[in-house]
Amino acid sequence: MVARGHTNAEIATILFISPDTVKNHIAGIQNKLGTRNRVDIAAWAWESGIMTS
Repeated sequence: MVARGHTNAEIATILFISPDTVKNHIAGIQNKLGTRNRVDIAAWAWESGIMTS
């Protein structure tokens, strides 16, 4: 959902979780991937082939 441009609030609504939980999960993803921000997460997802058009 990050790679598709959804905000934390949108992701929270879709997954029925709090925006803070989304924020924590995104921080964990950034840490594991070694990325600086959600744009880098999206770039990683597209470059690795996880995302397709």
